Amino acid sequence: ESFNLLSKGDAAYYWTSTIGKSLQSVVFVVMNNVKGYAKQELNRESFCSVRCVLKNGEEGAFDTSESLIKKQDWYVSQQRKLEIDQQILDKESFITSLEKEKAILEAKLTQEKAEFQLLKKEQSLLLGNISNTTNSGVMTNVSTVNSPKKERVQALLGPFVKIEGGTFQMGSVGYDSDEKQHKVQLSTFYMQPTEVSQELYEAVMGVNPSENKSNKLSPVTNVSWEDCQVFIQKLKELTGMNYRLPTEAEWEYAAKGGQRSKGFPYSGSIALELVAWYRENSGLAINPISVKPPNELGLYDMTGNVWEWCQDWYGEYDLAIYQNPQGPEIGTRRVRRGGCFNDVSNSLRVSFRQSSASKVNRNDLGFRLAISYH
Repeated sequence: ESFNLLSKGDAAYYWTSTIGKSLQSVVFVVMNNVKGYAKQELNRESFCSVRCVLKNGEEGAFDTSESLIKKQDWYVSQQRKLEIDQQILDKESFITSLEKEKAILEAKLTQEKAEFQLLKKEQSLLLGNISNTTNSGVMTNVSTVNSPKKERVQALLGPFVKIEGGTFQMGSVGYDSDEKQHKVQLSTFYMQPTEVSQELYEAVMGVNPSENKSNKLSPVTNVSWEDCQVFIQKLKELTGMNYRLPTEAEWEYAAKGGQRSKGFPYSGSIALELVAWYRENSGLAINPISVKPPNELGLYDMTGNVWEWCQDWYGEYDLAIYQNPQGPEIGTRRVRRGGCFNDVSNSLRVSFRQSSASKVNRNDLGFRLAISYH
C-alpha cells in the first residue's frame, strides 16, 4: 500500500495486522517537508514497523516507539491550545462589544429618566397654576380643592407628553388621494401617552360603554365623538385642565414622531408587529394599553389597537392653511386615525385617513386627549 505523507508536524495513521493476531495501529509523525510513500514490514508477530521511502530513494524508519507517540500527543495538545487561544480571543472581543453596548444603553436610560423627571416637574407646575389662570390659558379658573375622585382621576391620567412644535410634511405620496402631502407648522402642545382607558372613563363618567370589558386597562370603546365631548367637559370641571381632542394635524405629527421622527411608515417602527395590535396578532380583540413599545416621543398605540377620534371635520386638506390647521369649518363626518385591531397594514399607516359620523360608536373606536401649550 502507499499514500502521500503530509507536512512537517502532521500525524498520520497506518493500520496493519499480523496473521492470526489482533489489529495493530502504527502512528508516525512526518518530520520533514517531503512527499513519498510508506510500506510495511512485519518483523515479529506482535510488532511491525513502517519504512518511508522518500522521493529521492532514501529510506527513513518510523516505528511505534514511546518517543514517537509522545511527539504525536504533543502535536495534538498544541493544536488544542491554538483552538483554545482563538476561542479566548473571540470571547474577549464579544464581551468588549457587550460592555460598550451596555454603556450606551445606560447613558440612554439616564437621559430618558432625566427627561421624564423634567416632564413631571413641568406637569406639577401646570397643575399648581390652576387657580391663577384664566379661561384663555391651559387651565380654567376653578377651585383647587382636592377630592378622592379628583385625585384618582389625576392619578389615572398621569403625566402628558410635551410635543415640541415644528414643521413637517403632512400626508403621503403615492397612496390615497385624500392624503395629498403638504407642509404644516404646529405649535407646541401636550398629548396623552395612551388612549383613554376604560378605568379612567368609568372614574369620570360612572359607566363603561365598552363592548369588551374583560380588562379595564384596555382602551374605552363604543364612544361617539359627541360622547368624547361630554367626557372632556366633565374632566375639565373635575380637574380644571382644558383638555380637548387633538387636531388631525397634531395627531399625525405626534404619530410620526414630531421633531424626533425617523420616518417610519407606522408609529415608532418599520415593523408593524413590533408596535401595533392588528389583524395578524391581536386575536381580533382590543388589548391593554401601553403593552407594545412607544414611538419616538413616548406615545403608545398610535398605530393599531383602536381607532382614535380627532377634533376635525373630515374633508380634503386645505393646502392654503400652513399653520395649526383645524380642518374644514363644517362637515358631516369627523376624522378618526390610527387603525385598529381588525385592520390590515395599509389602514395602519400614519398618514391613512378615515372618518365616521359624530354620533357613531364602534367597538374598535376610542380616543386620547391633548392640551394646548401656552
